[in-house]
Amino acid sequence: MRFILLILAPAAFILLSSKSCKTGYETYQKTEGVTFGYKWGEAKNEAGEKAPALMLLVDNENTCPITYRMSVDFYYEGILRESGSLANCVPPGKVRKGKLNGVYLISEEFTSEQLNSGDFKLELNDIEVAPAEGCDQES
Repeated sequence: MRFILLILAPAAFILLSSKSCKTGYETYQKTEGVTFGYKWGEAKNEAGEKAPALMLLVDNENTCPITYRMSVDFYYEGILRESGSLANCVPPGKVRKGKLNGVYLISEEFTSEQLNSGDFKLELNDIEVAPAEGCDQES
């Protein structure tokens, strides 16, 4: 019995550790009870081809629904080359992320090599969080 507990304790710690580690998302910022994170993945562009996509995570830890707005800026060689924006509502205690919830951006300007280059940088800017009247609880 003691042997089983020695195995289960570290396993439970790993399972209960940060959500962002478990899902592969890197935490970018926490504000107003909401965690914003990101990771790179793939999604189909308008032509139906797989392209590199910035998958975003919005984790509402509040007890009320929130709305968020943010801009996403892509820099290459220190120059702002592309921008996008996202805004949506998240019910209390819910997470919205990646392709599943449509929380992603596909770059029209950059190749995979450029995105992986040391010359590439991304920023999540102008993040705004506000209480919302209501959100779809099921989605």
